[in-house]
Amino acid sequence: MLEAAGVTSFDAATHQTRQIPHLMGVATDPDPVLDAEGSLLSMGVHAASCYEPGSGGPIISLYLDRGEWAWDGTAEAVVTWIDGFMADPNRADNLRQLAAAAQGEAHLAVFADMGVDGTVWRALYDQMGTGVVPLVAPALVPPITHLWLFANPPGRSALAWDPHRGWYRISCVPRGEAHTER
Repeated sequence: MLEAAGVTSFDAATHQTRQIPHLMGVATDPDPVLDAEGSLLSMGVHAASCYEPGSGGPIISLYLDRGEWAWDGTAEAVVTWIDGFMADPNRADNLRQLAAAAQGEAHLAVFADMGVDGTVWRALYDQMGTGVVPLVAPALVPPITHLWLFANPPGRSALAWDPHRGWYRISCVPRGEAHTER
């Protein structure tokens, strides 16, 4: 419906703007675009966008604020997830390899695919470019001293942990290039 009407993106603010003529009584005819946007908003979609079709068809992104893929705008879930990841006995091989190679510092890089908890992936992917970082330190498992956490596929930036600097963001966009949605 939205695509057929030429709408390629919307969010709550643009939906409210489109409602103004109806709220002022200037427009009185039913508006299927407003109805479709309203339905999506009521289901927890807080924004949507559609990109030009490629060989696999159009790319439609829905940004949810409810359900498994909802995101509260923080990165706290990342700490809980990475703490569990490092403590998982199935990851002992990573720790052994780092311990054997460590010379003062041991860096662990983890790529989180879309199969992880949606709040973790969305915080790592940083779709909106918020630059949000966790507020609490991770429970590093020796010998790990540094963390590099990436969404897979990569977003605008990734999270890094340094014992002296704390959490910070690193760019995943090569210098001189703009971030493109995948």
